[in-house]
Amino acid sequence: MLNIKSTKKALVTGIISMSLCSAMLVGSTYAWFTYTAPTQQDSITAGKLQVKADFDADWTGETFEPGAIVYKKVTITNEGNVNAKCKFNIDTTSDTNGFADALQIAIVETKPNAASEIQDWEELSTFDGSVGEASVAKDNGTAERYIVLKWKTDNDEATDNKLQDKTFEFGIDILAKQDVGDSDAFGDDQYDLGAKYPGEA
Repeated sequence: MLNIKSTKKALVTGIISMSLCSAMLVGSTYAWFTYTAPTQQDSITAGKLQVKADFDADWTGETFEPGAIVYKKVTITNEGNVNAKCKFNIDTTSDTNGFADALQIAIVETKPNAASEIQDWEELSTFDGSVGEASVAKDNGTAERYIVLKWKTDNDEATDNKLQDKTFEFGIDILAKQDVGDSDAFGDDQYDLGAKYPGEA
């Protein structure tokens, strides 16, 4: 009888010891060699899109009246390191006299020598800048455009008369976006095709 109890006690003790050993083994960690290779600090600098516009001081043309045409040269310089495409935005919100409805606009690449040279006239009141766009190369590339205003001759008499001795006040903004020509790591130089102008959906 005593031998049976001793055997049971030894068996229970052995099982408990094995369980403790197993638990310790599961909870323990193995030691392995590890190493972290030192690396250099790295960086990538984003490109810069920045243009400036230089306008002639005055409009070319003596007297602005029905039928007359005046123009002004604008030189756009790309001061950034990203190719730029630019367009003009004419802001007529300060035109309290109603000049915008009486005028047409054209934007051309070369200095006009005669009215007949200008074909693409647009109503100033609905002008969206889609004509006269300029591609300006990065790193101080330049482009010239001439803003041409024409006083329409098909206005009614009352419209023209109320504008006598009045001042046409308006703003001219140059909007810029990325242009094609720069290549990425895979040689793609057309990835800018989807670029949009400020405020464009």
